[in-house]
This record gives sequence, C-alpha cells and structure tokens, in this order.
Amino acid sequence: MTTAPASTVPATRTHAITAGVIALGITALIAVVAYRPGAAVLWLVLPATLLAQGGAALACVALRRYRPDIGWPGWLACGITAAGLGALAGAGLGASLLGRELDQLVLNNALTRALLAGLLLGACIVIAWRLLADGRAREQRWLNNNAALEIKRLRLEGEIARAELQVMQTQIEPHFLFNTLANLRQLIRTDSEGALRMNEHLIRYFKALTASLSQPEIALRNELELCDAYMAIMEMRRGDEGDYRVIFDARAEREQDTLPLPPASLLTLIENAIKHGQPEHDDKPKIEVRIGTSPSGWSLSVTDNGPGLKQPPHAAARQGTGLTNLRARLALLYGDAAGLRLHDGSGGGCVATLHLPRHGTD
Repeated sequence: MTTAPASTVPATRTHAITAGVIALGITALIAVVAYRPGAAVLWLVLPATLLAQGGAALACVALRRYRPDIGWPGWLACGITAAGLGALAGAGLGASLLGRELDQLVLNNALTRALLAGLLLGACIVIAWRLLADGRAREQRWLNNNAALEIKRLRLEGEIARAELQVMQTQIEPHFLFNTLANLRQLIRTDSEGALRMNEHLIRYFKALTASLSQPEIALRNELELCDAYMAIMEMRRGDEGDYRVIFDARAEREQDTLPLPPASLLTLIENAIKHGQPEHDDKPKIEVRIGTSPSGWSLSVTDNGPGLKQPPHAAARQGTGLTNLRARLALLYGDAAGLRLHDGSGGGCVATLHLPRHGTD
C-alpha cells in the first residue's frame, strides 16, 4: 500500500482544519437561510450538508494521499461525486428522522433543496481544499528551489575557498628556489660531493612539498620532514651549521602521525625566522621549535635569536606575505579555532606561536 510522505501530514491536517472551518460557516449560513418555523427543510438540509462535507473531505484526503498528481477536472469530479452521495445519504437520514417518505419530500422540492445545498457545500470544500493544496505545493517548490540555490551557493563558496587555499599553498618563495639552484650550480663546479648532498636535500624538499600541497591538512611528521630538508639546504647555502632544534612534549611526540596542520605552515614560520631573525652580531643563528598539546588543541612555536619585535622596522617586516597567507589559510580551514601570534621572547628574539585544534577540519 502506498503511503504519503511524512512531510505531507502537517499540510493535510492544515487543509482539513481550514476546510472544516469553511464548511461549518457555510453550513450555518445554509441553516439560517433554510430555517422556516414548522418546516421540514431544515431537518433535511442539515444532515445532507454535514454528510456532503464529510464525503467531500474524505475524497480530498484520499486524493491528496493516493493521487496527489491528479488535475483539476478529476479532483472536482471525485470530490463533488462524493459530496453528492453524502448529501443523498444525509437527505435519506433526515427523511427517516422526520418519518416521511422520500416521494413526499420530492413533491414539495424539500429533497431537491437539500441535495443542492449538500452539493454546493461539497463543491466549496473541494475547491477550497484544492486551492490550499496548490498554494502549499507552490510554497514547497519555492522552498525547495531556495534550498537548492543555497546548497549551490555553499558549494561554490567551498570551491572558491579551496581554490584560494590551493593558490596560497602553492606560493613557494621564488628567491629560495633561484638561490638554491644558483648555489647548486656553483657546487657542481667546485664541490661535486656537496652538490650531490644539496641535490638530495632538494629532492627530499620538493618531494615532501608536492605531496603535501594537494591536501588541506597534513600530519605533523610530514611537515617536520619538509622543514628538515629545508634547514639542511639553508645550512649548506650559508656554509655553516645553524642551531636548529625541535622539542616535543611526550604526547606530541607520540602523536606526530595524527596531529593535523596546514601544509607548509611550520615551514612558513621557520622561513620568517631565518629571513627576519638574524642575530645582530656575529652570533650563530638559532631556531628552536617547540611542540605541545592540550586537551582542546595543540600548538607549535618557533623562536629565533634575532632582534625581536621591539624595533619598528623589524615588527613591520615580520608581517609579510607568508604570514598573511598563513593567517588566511587558518581562517579558511578552522575559523576562530586556530590562531597565529608573534611576540618578543623572554630571552630575546621573536616567538611565533601557532595554535591549532586537535580535530583538524573533520
């Protein structure tokens, strides 16, 4: 047996209540018009109209449930036929209550008037119900269209956000690539073994980078591999071994394969520290990465031994394209659940701290 969808039940109930109110009003009007002191017409009209409206209402409910796609002609034919049968049954009931034969009522037109009243009421109910049903259907189509448009809009916004994220993720610092290739060319001429090591580091760097840029998030371990390759290249380019350390808390060290972060986000902080965090004297550059966890999220910080943010030129230079893009990527991925903050370290230098949610974008 076919049943109506659950969404049609409230609409059907609304239609029934509305049609019932209309029917009661018309019944009362017919009763007032048909009433004559001592006349039998009223006792024929009332049962006829009541059963007519019941028949019409039942026909509308059945059509709404089992034939919702039926057109106006079929709707009117079924509804008025049901109303006519109800009116005839009501007139017969009224005649039995009055103790009269139907042929007596036919002679004085009482039965005809009762049947006409029942048919009129049934037609009113059928038309009112259909108008309400059509209005409800139009409203539902409008809501569905709006919902479809909203879904399409959200999908487009998501695609735009992903495209923006992809563009920002693929913005590799061109000077790093050009300078590294120039340095590699020089090593090929003067130090073949060094050139091989540089080439290996460069392959490792681009292998880790290209594998991560196609994803909105990567695991912490993959990001650290990218940063290790980058730092190895920078140390060979500078000709010295800088002090680069990564310090974990116990939980972060265990969860390197599951802690999520945007690709090249830690790399961006390290690049920023190398570019703007050079010590003012001839001290050896130091980069310290600290990674910690908390119940609600986790964080990583990059500390250098440069001049810090106290001097205005350094503070302004720190807010470059890399950090701007990183903040935009964080907003696209996590909203307010992630953040990036720069401040002076207690022992000097600058500290860039990145706070991230543990659950990522799931």
